Amino acid sequence: MFVYKNPAFWGPLLLGGIIYAIYNIYRRSEKRGIEEKLPYKKKKSSTTYTKDSEMAVVAPAIIIILIIIGWAILGPFQAMYSQCYLARHLDTEEITELPDMDPSVVRIMPQFVAERYARDALQYPRFKLGTADIAFVAEKPCWVFPLIPDGSINFFVLKDKGAAYVDMNTSRKSTHIVEKDMEIGPGMGIRDWYKWKLYKEKYWVDYEDPYFVPVDEELYIAVPIVSYEYHWRFPTLYTIPKWSGTALINSEGEIEFLTPEAVLEHSVLKEQKLYPERLTRYYVNSFRYVHGIVNKLLYHREQLEIAEVPGQQNEQPFFGGYKRSQWCCGDEMVHCL
Repeated sequence: MFVYKNPAFWGPLLLGGIIYAIYNIYRRSEKRGIEEKLPYKKKKSSTTYTKDSEMAVVAPAIIIILIIIGWAILGPFQAMYSQCYLARHLDTEEITELPDMDPSVVRIMPQFVAERYARDALQYPRFKLGTADIAFVAEKPCWVFPLIPDGSINFFVLKDKGAAYVDMNTSRKSTHIVEKDMEIGPGMGIRDWYKWKLYKEKYWVDYEDPYFVPVDEELYIAVPIVSYEYHWRFPTLYTIPKWSGTALINSEGEIEFLTPEAVLEHSVLKEQKLYPERLTRYYVNSFRYVHGIVNKLLYHREQLEIAEVPGQQNEQPFFGGYKRSQWCCGDEMVHCL
């Protein structure tokens, strides 16, 4: 996936391979032409052998050096071009005040406190907490921690046990565990790992962090999907990431790939956060390039920067408690002459 979404990586490799193939074809045709002109086949001298051997080593070395130079030149262009494109083409709306808050979904519980509460509630010695995420349970936002196998042996032989949920709408300890054996999921190896199964079905995409959604007696794993569009700007191709739906996995390991339109109407995901978190941060970061690459690198005039919160496990964007579920990212303006 790294190669697919980074044309600046495979571009120089492809060009170097083409040059090397052309060079070999030229050498063989030249040698064949010389041999055909000779009245008899002449035994190769040691000098000719030495020259051929030297060229066999020097030519690949030169091509490898050119490939490395290509990576060094094209890599930064690809990274900057993607964000320049997004800064100019993202569909944005200017507002003068923040949307109305929904008091029923205000986040009060910090992630590190929720993790402590979930760990205290965990009664399974062979399992541990996985990576935290956010899910809605009965229309209330919760920190959700998957229960994944603990230890190198259990990693291969055990299944995920379910998930722990901590109500983030209160400062009190409010924790419950949904116990459900999952056929595939995070923290399991190797063929039971959820990404192994997903990439077998749909490879040319990226999968964001999963979150567990309880519905009645069933437990689902929702995995946002990020795909890539190719664009060209001299001197390289570059890719633009976009949200292309969600993969929904039930406890039996059955996978359903949903388009963004289908996700909005799906009964399991209708009240959940849908848009990928890291993609949101990437989009917001792209506004550093709204006045161009030169301004971003040198002048920094009216340049937006994400205002980081020191000492916190979870970085921005934060999931906002508005009437509509939205990611919220606080920024600051940089002025520099």
